[in-house]
Amino acid sequence: MEFEEKVLLTKKLFTEVFNGNIEVIETNPKFRKNYRNKSDFDMKQDISPESRIVLSKTHLKILEFLKSLNTSIISVTIKHNYHQEYQIKFIISLNLVMNLNYLIDIIEKIKKEMNINIISGYYQIKYPEKPKPNKTDLYYHFYGDLKLKEIMDGNIIELSPNSFCRINYHISRFLYHRIFLLVRYITNNFDRNLNLICFGRDINFPIEYYHSYFNSIMAITHCPIVYSDCKPKKNVELILADKKEYPDKFDNYFKKNKGQNYVILVTAGRNGLATDLWENLTQHKQVKHIIYSACGRSSLARNMNENKKMKIKNVIIMDEFPNTYSSNSIVQFSQ
Repeated sequence: MEFEEKVLLTKKLFTEVFNGNIEVIETNPKFRKNYRNKSDFDMKQDISPESRIVLSKTHLKILEFLKSLNTSIISVTIKHNYHQEYQIKFIISLNLVMNLNYLIDIIEKIKKEMNINIISGYYQIKYPEKPKPNKTDLYYHFYGDLKLKEIMDGNIIELSPNSFCRINYHISRFLYHRIFLLVRYITNNFDRNLNLICFGRDINFPIEYYHSYFNSIMAITHCPIVYSDCKPKKNVELILADKKEYPDKFDNYFKKNKGQNYVILVTAGRNGLATDLWENLTQHKQVKHIIYSACGRSSLARNMNENKKMKIKNVIIMDEFPNTYSSNSIVQFSQ
């Protein structure tokens, strides 16, 4: 889908709820194809025409090489950063565990013959008569560095293979910076009268961006991998909790900090936020602003309809996902 069509579809959501100017930031044409810096691929599936448009060309080279081998590699996850450093995670059958040198040889061959700088390697095991492991199942390090470093505006995070990451870093850095400017604006240049809450899977970079600007930050995630990747900070209360526990965690935090008011920063994901949580946050007297970043239009529309108290003050449309149906909507809700 073309960006212009995405913009029209997104603007329709705001026809009856927002009369202000919608800021539209177009994606640089250089980064509309072969932009994905993360790929998850089952070795038995064909590389679709759609994937060939959006996946990094280097990822495609690696995938095609792996598919040419007659191996017990079941699937592969590839991730790279701005420095063109690569992290690979294989899912392998049990019989390969006793021959990890084979995986090392594959990585060394990719590095030497394709000149691809793989710096980190992991694997997960597919056991007989059991389903393929998921993202939070145990995985094992076997090559190079433990984590992949990523940088945005000078802020550094370290990523494990299955940790949340943006998929189009060329655009993501502008998205994070634009949100930073919005947070700075609504807090009157970080005047310390408000504190910050960020939650979901995308909390690594917000912690690094904002820990020096707020007196305190609550960061809550349901993902144990993201939780383990976050760097401890003195003024950050880092919480790991199931999504179903979010409402209670928020209630307890607000009660513990009765005199404090908050800006909430959340990346909602494809499915948006649960109705009970969203209604609680938008109606809570201590929550003054919510910056809601979404990639799904239908879930954004649902959450907007469930908002009964806050007013929409700013809307920004960006596109980390060219040549797909998705795009980014950044919405500021305020009391």
